[in-house]
Amino acid sequence: MDLERQKINFDIPYQSFNQYRRDFRFANKHLGTQCIKFCINYAKALKKKNLPIIYNLEHLSHHVKLSKKSLYFIIKQKEKFYQLFEIPKKKEGVRNITAPSKILKNVQRWILDCILYNIDIHKNATGFYLDKSIIKNANFHLNQKMVLNIDLKDFFPSIKNKRTYHIFSSCGYNHSVCKILSELCTFNNELPQGSPASPMISNIVCKSLDSRLFGFCKKNNLNYSRYADDITISGERNLTKYILFIFKIIENEGFKISTKKIRLTGRGNAQIVTGITVNDKISFDRKKLRKIRAIIHNCKKIGPEKANKNKHPFFREYLYGYVAFLKPIKPELSKKWKKELDSIDWGAYKKKYDVDIIINDSEKELSNPTAFISYSWDSKKHREWVIRFAANLIKNGINVLIDEWDLKDYNDDLNYFIECGIRDSNHVIIICTPKYAKKANKRLGGAGIETAIITGEIYEKTNAGKFIPIALNYQKSMKECLPTYLKNKFTFDFNEEERYEEKIELLLRKIYKKPKYKKPKLGTIPDFKSKDI
Repeated sequence: MDLERQKINFDIPYQSFNQYRRDFRFANKHLGTQCIKFCINYAKALKKKNLPIIYNLEHLSHHVKLSKKSLYFIIKQKEKFYQLFEIPKKKEGVRNITAPSKILKNVQRWILDCILYNIDIHKNATGFYLDKSIIKNANFHLNQKMVLNIDLKDFFPSIKNKRTYHIFSSCGYNHSVCKILSELCTFNNELPQGSPASPMISNIVCKSLDSRLFGFCKKNNLNYSRYADDITISGERNLTKYILFIFKIIENEGFKISTKKIRLTGRGNAQIVTGITVNDKISFDRKKLRKIRAIIHNCKKIGPEKANKNKHPFFREYLYGYVAFLKPIKPELSKKWKKELDSIDWGAYKKKYDVDIIINDSEKELSNPTAFISYSWDSKKHREWVIRFAANLIKNGINVLIDEWDLKDYNDDLNYFIECGIRDSNHVIIICTPKYAKKANKRLGGAGIETAIITGEIYEKTNAGKFIPIALNYQKSMKECLPTYLKNKFTFDFNEEERYEEKIELLLRKIYKKPKYKKPKLGTIPDFKSKDI
């Protein structure tokens, strides 16, 4: 099969063509033509829907620009990647916000941009989508005899992992990928409030609900729209006789109704749809305008921290959001208030409440370097030395990838483990012995496979500095334990056991880029006219 055409079909990002060629030949040799044809058809089906091709966790890691190990860690230790806090509701109670850390938010943003935005939603779902807005939502119900407002209870928490899985399954992704994507988009088996992907997932999940309610309303000459968890139905008829039918559809679709927030209003009262009055023309609630005006005034007078009486963690964003919300209908007022907000000193507020400034320990962990250890099984004693060496690196904050502990995570496929380890790690530490050198030069065993991959990367000059050879167990010269391709590289000499701690320190300084002696600052040019230089 034509390799260039297959590269397009497989859509493996961030790889050189030579790397792809190796991947393809390996697959062709070990998996067979039938399996490859299946993969190509899988890819074509996704391409047809304008969706990114994802075969497995490793493939997804290339798309989101994280190592496979990092992505796996996020999925298994999700609680370390969320910040939990509360936001006060308008009237009573609090709303629990589960905000993802920056690294997880970037993954969820990729899923949103590349997958979710390519899935159709109902035309009368007016929230969280390009060209949709609260204004468009309100326009559906302008100048109507009756307006019915229904609020869905615990909207995001009611959407479980299973429904999220079904979204990706309906796209055509395989079981493994669907499970990975749904795990990345949910927390504690539900949609997290702070995830950038959650609103769009809720729109897709609600497509069936929207279709049924829209069909019911159309049949009865009524208007329907939904903005997030706010359902609005309006018309020239008395809506009371339809309420039970509407409730039945909502509950049948797996949602609960917040009975305290049901409102049925006629023309004689203020008909409000998602904060906008729709009686005869689009307008804003005057009481709300006065409240925002007072808050901005207080921010300027006493500072944002004191003005934030309800301790809203996104106080600044709340005010800027409302000002932007005003712009389509009251552009001059919106412009004036934005100018006033820009003039406020948000420094103290930002330090205390900005979620991006909150340091996440899990992100610190992911910032630790990763190192793949390449070695040969010379003897039991040598293997024990390698394990002790690996444990020492882990103790000093380095995420080590070694067959003894990590091969099982790759289905015990040694070739696949070696390939991923060398490609995904920040560093490859090559423990060179005379036996390793012989195997590497003759391309025998695991050392031979590793050599083929390493030399390919070195010759392509893709960060050749990531490869760190260390010499061990030689008799006369260090060169006798170095493979041919490493003879000209700087090598750490670990042959003398009594100097082990000293050499470990030098190796750690190399990995962490912390030299023992700091380079002095550049001085001034000497005054050559002076006698004293």
